[in-house]
Amino acid sequence: MPDVLIEIGCEELPSSACREAIAQAPRLLADALEALHLPAGEVVAWVAPRRIAVFAPDVADRQSGEAKAVRGPAIQAAYGDDGAPTKAAEGFARGQGVDVAELATRPDPESGRDFVWVDKAGEDAPLVDLMSELARRVLEGLRFGKTMRWCDGSPRRRATPRVCSRSRAFLRQGRARGTVFWVAPSMSHRPPHIAMTCARYR
Repeated sequence: MPDVLIEIGCEELPSSACREAIAQAPRLLADALEALHLPAGEVVAWVAPRRIAVFAPDVADRQSGEAKAVRGPAIQAAYGDDGAPTKAAEGFARGQGVDVAELATRPDPESGRDFVWVDKAGEDAPLVDLMSELARRVLEGLRFGKTMRWCDGSPRRRATPRVCSRSRAFLRQGRARGTVFWVAPSMSHRPPHIAMTCARYR
């Protein structure tokens, strides 16, 4: 099974920020893996003033999400006397991202009453397609006690300015080179900044 390593390159972080990163980074990656249905081993982090690294061993190479059924309104509320879908059915379908014609009707196993349902297939994306999302969740989840002001003058609880817009595009799209997944290279924004973020698996 592959291992996942996410590295965040920084300019000089104070010792307090290093301690906060050590406390936060393993939980952030573990939560991201769980949310994306990627079982993994125990997550650990290593932090130095210029580098934050978080490592997860034995990560599943594909998502393990199971198919699920989402229950909507009761059939009496979902359809009128003429059989046309009501606003309740249309709103439920819209909220689940499906067309109202895709709604299924069947009894609830617990109550025995008829409801409308949306059947969703289990998630099955490969790990390589999820690397940028894992890195994004770790990077954007880090928070530090000492605030600073960015160029727009607003205080944010980060030790560094935000990654530039060009880097955000890399973060969304990803760039795969062999087994290394470069996520957000950035050499802009002074003073201290996130210099780059890369995630890799092997």
